[in-house]
Amino acid sequence: MLLADKEILLLGHPQVQSDKIPPTRFGNPIFDDKPLVGEIVLRFTNLGEDVNTLFVSDLIIQVMGGQIVLDDYIMAEAYYTKGANPFNPDILPGSTLYLAYWFGIEDVDLSEIKELAVYLEAPFEIMFDGSWLGTGQNYYFTFDLSEWGFEPMPEEVFDAIY
Repeated sequence: MLLADKEILLLGHPQVQSDKIPPTRFGNPIFDDKPLVGEIVLRFTNLGEDVNTLFVSDLIIQVMGGQIVLDDYIMAEAYYTKGANPFNPDILPGSTLYLAYWFGIEDVDLSEIKELAVYLEAPFEIMFDGSWLGTGQNYYFTFDLSEWGFEPMPEEVFDAIY
C-alpha cells in the first residue's frame, strides 16, 4: 500500500522510477481534484481445484470516513490509457495473481490518515450451468497507519506488478 502527495510522488518518491509511474498516469481527469494518491497491491492465490473469478471492480477503500470505489478508477484508466489491469480476472487453480490499482483521495491531509479499511467480495466460482457460487466470506481489512513509515516494496511484488 502506498499513500502519497501526488506532486511529491511525481517529483521522486524513493521507490518510484519515472518509467514506472509516468506523469501521464495522473493526467487522467479523475485525479484532477485529488491531491493525494494511493496504490493498492493485491496478491491472490487460488488453492482450490476450480477457476475462481475476482470482482476487484467492487473493491471499496475507506479513508477518513469517505469511500473510494475502485471501479471508478479502473474504468477511468481503461478509457484514458486504453489499457488497465483486468476488471474481473480469473485465477487458475494453483496460480498466484498480483494486481495493482491507483486511486485518489480528496479533502484529506496525508498526516491526518491514521486508518484505512479495504472491503472485497470473496472470489466466485462459475458453475456448469453458468451461475456463480461464492467461495467463502467477503474480505474486510483495517490497517493502522498511526505509525506508518516507508518500507521498500518487496522485490517479488515490484517485479510482478511493474
